[in-house]
Amino acid sequence: MRISERIIVVAKLRGITQAEIAEKLNITAAAVSAWTKEGRNPPSKRLSEIAGILGVSAEFLLTGKGGPADPNLEPDYTESQPVEKMPAASINQSDISERLVAIIESQQNSITNLSNTTVNLSCATANQSSAIDKQSDTIASQHHLIEVMVLDNKKGI
Repeated sequence: MRISERIIVVAKLRGITQAEIAEKLNITAAAVSAWTKEGRNPPSKRLSEIAGILGVSAEFLLTGKGGPADPNLEPDYTESQPVEKMPAASINQSDISERLVAIIESQQNSITNLSNTTVNLSCATANQSSAIDKQSDTIASQHHLIEVMVLDNKKGI
């Protein structure tokens, strides 16, 4: 999972919108959208700030280790930006279902992209294999011609 995907998942779990992230970072919503919708990674200098807003560590955003569900994780709060956690009592089943569906759809899109990449790589490999076979045939033909020329030369033709 990429950094941008972790940001999306944690923001959805926390009920934090892209607009809220942008506002807290003093950047445009389009910049946040580029991370989340276009899969770009945010600038590394912003990771600690984003982690603080989301209530996770920068390590989690980078590596996925020590996720937000880990009770031993100490959030990486930044300077004077308090993290507002959503109280558990305010989450209803409908919200959870919607968030899970969004996460599953995101994962399905990732799987589809990975599958498409695999197909493209398979096609490229097949094309390279075909090119190698053609080169082998050409080399074999040239080798045969050289043998014929050597035999003809020995015969004095």
